[in-house]
Amino acid sequence: MQSCTGIDSSGRPGETKACLTAGHYQPAHKKSDTLEIDHSFNQTGHLNPNTVINAVAVSADRKITIAGVDSEGANLARFNVDGSPDLDFGHGGRTSFGVGYPSAAISLSLHDDGRIFAAGVSDMDPGDIWGAGLRGLLAAFTANGRLDPAFNNGAPLVSDFGITDGMGWFDIGGTPDEIVVVGYAGLLSRESGLIARYLANGNLDTTFGNGSGYVRRFFPGSRGVWESVIVQPDKGIVVTGDTPRNVVSRYLGT
Repeated sequence: MQSCTGIDSSGRPGETKACLTAGHYQPAHKKSDTLEIDHSFNQTGHLNPNTVINAVAVSADRKITIAGVDSEGANLARFNVDGSPDLDFGHGGRTSFGVGYPSAAISLSLHDDGRIFAAGVSDMDPGDIWGAGLRGLLAAFTANGRLDPAFNNGAPLVSDFGITDGMGWFDIGGTPDEIVVVGYAGLLSRESGLIARYLANGNLDTTFGNGSGYVRRFFPGSRGVWESVIVQPDKGIVVTGDTPRNVVSRYLGT
């Protein structure tokens, strides 16, 4: 998986003058508008944070946040615009949020008020090769990298919705008051698409999904997972992913 975040020449989100790229077991790079490595970034043009990087984002204050997994589990790290660790974030510029099982952060969302939401998976049964032990992982953080006490009483949220054959989250979006996550449910190679909407306090939003807070999409005779989501101003939810016939779907937000 790779992620590219457009930022302007001063490091602010907007017109793409520089590009941050990251991938599994790869360093994070900053490239100039000519797509040459920017050697003013960490003096080398890249970071090697000893983390499997799954997602990267740039906030309005020009700081860079990455999400992924390391030896301690799911984690976030934040860097200043010059590539140095932001020591005001978490513990020494990073924060881990394991839940007692192998976990990974796969996507993240930065809110205008500084809060950070991260979504991914936890594996309650690593020995099951079909993924029956996988669960959706969602966590919220304050701007300084601490778990947000207003979300799920300050703890990462692990969800299964009573689904016994595994599930997980691939992407996250939403509004200041609602968080939308998308991914999959089902044993590996037999997955169906899954969308859920949570309130800012971590409770499922039961005004979505006919009272359940989530919607499961089956693809008859095939597998399909949602890997990307956009939440529109009217709360409409647009999703796509690894599906038969390259499906793009839109769900009503109310």
